[in-house]
Amino acid sequence: MMLRISYLLTVFLLFGACQNKSKTSDINKEEIVIGAGVGMRDVVEELVKNYCEKTHENIKTTYASSGVLSRQIETGAHIDIFLAANMKWVDYLEKRDLTDTTTRDYLAQNMMVAIVPVNSSIDTLLFDKKTELDKLFEGPLSVGDPSHVPAGNYAVSILKKYGWYESLQPRFLPAKDVRAATMMVEMRECKLGFVFQSEAFQNNKVKVIGKAPADSHPKIVFGLVMTKGASQGAKKFYKYITSETGKAVWTKYGFSVIE
Repeated sequence: MMLRISYLLTVFLLFGACQNKSKTSDINKEEIVIGAGVGMRDVVEELVKNYCEKTHENIKTTYASSGVLSRQIETGAHIDIFLAANMKWVDYLEKRDLTDTTTRDYLAQNMMVAIVPVNSSIDTLLFDKKTELDKLFEGPLSVGDPSHVPAGNYAVSILKKYGWYESLQPRFLPAKDVRAATMMVEMRECKLGFVFQSEAFQNNKVKVIGKAPADSHPKIVFGLVMTKGASQGAKKFYKYITSETGKAVWTKYGFSVIE
C-alpha cells in the first residue's frame, strides 16, 4: 500500500503535445506551452485537441498543482499560459513581474465536495458543527497538500469552519494535487476525502456525500494569465480559451462558467 501511495504522491509533470506532422511546415512552428492545475486537465486536453484540429499548432501541456507551477515559472520554466485553481498563485507571479497583467481573466467557478468510495456505507455528510466527522470514518483523510494545492487550502477552511480541523489534521494524507487526492479515495486508501466537484463529476468510482456550503471556504475561482514574453501563437490560443466556444468545454466537465 505504501508503495502505491508513494508513487501517487511523487511530484511529477504530465506532458501532452499536439501537432500535425503530416506537414513539414507545422513541425517548425513555435512551441506553445500551457501550464494548468491538475484539476483542469480534462478541460485543457479537450481545448487543445479541438484547437489543434483546426490550426495544427504545436502545443504542449504540463500539469501540477497551481503552487508548484507558479514556482516553476518563477525559476524560469517556459510556460506561456498559466491556468490556476486559485488566483492567489496568479497574484504571486504578478508581484514578481512575471505576467502580462492585461491578460488576467476569470474563467470558471467550482465547489468543494466530500467523497467516499462508490460502495461505501456512508451516504450523507451533514455540514454542521454538531457532526462528529472524525467518528464517521476510519483511517486517513484524503486532501490536497495545503502547502501548494488549492483544493487542500479550501478543505482546511471547511474543516476549521465546522470545528473538525484539530481532530482530523493529524489524519491528513496530503496528496500532490487534487487528482491524486481523488485517486486515494478511488483506491480505498482513504475512506473519505475533500475534492473539487469537477473531480467527482464524471467519476464512477467515488460518490459525493455532501457539497460544502459556499460560506465554508473562500470563493473558488479558476483563472488564467499569460506570462511575459509569451509567443504570438499562445496569444491566439488564449483568445480561444476565453471565447464562448472555449467556455462551453468547462461546463461539460462540471464547472460553472463566469460570464
